[in-house]
Amino acid sequence: MIRDDVFIHVVTLPDSVKSAVTICEDGYNIFINKKITHEQMQEAYAHEMYHIDNGHCEDDVDVDKIEGELYEKERCRDY
Repeated sequence: MIRDDVFIHVVTLPDSVKSAVTICEDGYNIFINKKITHEQMQEAYAHEMYHIDNGHCEDDVDVDKIEGELYEKERCRDY
């Protein structure tokens, strides 16, 4: 589904950062590191959309906790 409130930016980010999402006046900005592969970009986009769709961009959300939970879920899925 295409959303008109999500804006994608392919930019240079630190090597340790694949992507990030921020809230903007018109919706959300997803920043994807231009140094990663196309497949990694698709995964990064899906990852950030998961955060948007699940309300993880709100002020009172513990980002480190959510990222840890997602990491564990993805790690367990690979087994």
